[in-house]
Amino acid sequence: MAKNDLKDKIEELNWDFDGKKITKHLDFESFSESVDFLNSVLNAVEDIGTHPKVHISEDGLKLTLPASGQIKEDHVSLAEEIDNL
Repeated sequence: MAKNDLKDKIEELNWDFDGKKITKHLDFESFSESVDFLNSVLNAVEDIGTHPKVHISEDGLKLTLPASGQIKEDHVSLAEEIDNL
């Protein structure tokens, strides 16, 4: 997928894109809900084989893909999987 196509797909998914990484902040009622959601993300991470940078707080998660700096199709696939959870 071309970089412009990746950018368009990221915008459709409502993830933030700064040209090098995509980020999404998810709000939860509690820390335990954040952890439960993160545990469900683990299966998608292992299936796709790319690993997000995770910041967890008492009211949400911030997921950043990729941690290394270059957007690829598998990062967009993982974003889609996360959005479908």
